[in-house]
Amino acid sequence: MRRKLKRERAPSLASLRRTADDLWRKAVYQKHPRCILCGRPASPAHHFFPKKLYGHLRYDLDNGISLCIECHFRHHTRGDPLIAQRIITTNGQDWYKRLLEKARQKPISFRSAGWYRKNIEQLRQLLADNYPSP
Repeated sequence: MRRKLKRERAPSLASLRRTADDLWRKAVYQKHPRCILCGRPASPAHHFFPKKLYGHLRYDLDNGISLCIECHFRHHTRGDPLIAQRIITTNGQDWYKRLLEKARQKPISFRSAGWYRKNIEQLRQLLADNYPSP
């Protein structure tokens, strides 16, 4: 009797995206565990340049901002322009100019399985290098 070998399926793009999102979030929180505006515990991580418009910056740690739920809510629901300005002031003009330059350099292609895998590997390596397990 022959046995059928089970073939492993490649992870879906949605699965790769969730994995990369989780790693990015952990890296942002480990870099800045508290809200950069008020000092409360950070949750959720915020993309300074929105991921829907600047998908190529989705996993860029420079684009990751630690905000508490209240500051994040105030920014997204009220559109408080002072929040963006305070983030720029806190992180500095050099940070903003560097990130703005990255935002302007949209690649032709991203969000492929290879793109997600590359980001997952880079985030895992960053977490391992900066925050080794005991």
